Amino acid sequence: MNSHASTNLTAGLLVLGMALVAAPRSANGQALHVDASIEAEVERPAAGDTVRVALRLAPQQGWHTYWENPGDAGMPTRIVWTLPKGVRATDLRHPAPTAINTAGFVSYVHEGTVALLTSLKLDRNWRPGQALPLIADVSWAACSENQCIPERTSIKLDLVISDGTARPTSTTVFQQAAAELPRQLPRPATLRLVDGGFEMILPAVPIDASRAHFFPAENAFPGSTKQSVRKAPEGIVVRISHSGPLPPVLAGVVADSAGRAFRIEARAAPLTAAVDKPDGHLGASAAAAATAPLSNAKIVKPRTAQPAERLAPAPAAISVAAAPNVGHATYLLAGLALLLCLLLAFGRARSVRIPKPPLALRREDGGALAKLQPPL
Repeated sequence: MNSHASTNLTAGLLVLGMALVAAPRSANGQALHVDASIEAEVERPAAGDTVRVALRLAPQQGWHTYWENPGDAGMPTRIVWTLPKGVRATDLRHPAPTAINTAGFVSYVHEGTVALLTSLKLDRNWRPGQALPLIADVSWAACSENQCIPERTSIKLDLVISDGTARPTSTTVFQQAAAELPRQLPRPATLRLVDGGFEMILPAVPIDASRAHFFPAENAFPGSTKQSVRKAPEGIVVRISHSGPLPPVLAGVVADSAGRAFRIEARAAPLTAAVDKPDGHLGASAAAAATAPLSNAKIVKPRTAQPAERLAPAPAAISVAAAPNVGHATYLLAGLALLLCLLLAFGRARSVRIPKPPLALRREDGGALAKLQPPL
């Protein structure tokens, strides 16, 4: 079992222990450590509209909730909708989290009040005046420095289809929540292998690299993995000191302490192709090889070529007529000659008669009866 799997297993056991210590608490009975509420940007939407909805989580002082990827330990906030036919909900969108270290486990959390955005998409076949009863079952983990409690609540939201003029009921909450969402990069980020890990190269963006942190959207590596963010001539470089294989795609968020955040989807950079033309340009084969992914490539440090190692033009091809292949014919003739010699020798051996000595017969009294000549 690798260290990452062991870390995830330990974190999972912590969460399981948390669930066994305290059963989920609901607003129907016991007090919650996090106040959850839901607000729609428009209470009377038109048919075919997309309505933004904010899930607001306000924890008590000293408590926190978790990001979409909780990190080494924790539980993300989830919302399960009960919707009428013709209404679809999108995933929750989080602002950038904060990294906290608890007993060596690094988790990604929301400290203080946070608004998570989602959207409800309405079909066009709704009629004005129709009611839209919506129910949201929300669950989360409320944690402090020394305890974690899984909590949940059920929230009802009633909307009514309007005659076509959407009347927003709240703008400040949604404007602020949208402003806190991570922004998209102006162009894609790339991913490359380096000694001891891998790096993501981001285009130059307005972020304080000295106070920035990368939060992976999935558990591509443990939260406690060493990382660094720096500015470079090519842009912002995020270095992850992780010995595992390079993923083809690494998604997440990079954010600084001032709340400036960018959503990343870095893809493996193409291989550096070898030069296969005398003029130093890439040939067709090298260009094709350059599109291969770096998923399991090994790092080879570049070495400066010496003068004697410079690439020289390939010599011109010389057309030479193929010489006849006489090896097989020679072996065949030699074999036939040897076989003929053996046959001749065998025939002579059959034609030569070799005399055999006569057999002497004796009587019982010791006298010789006769000498029999063996047949030739």
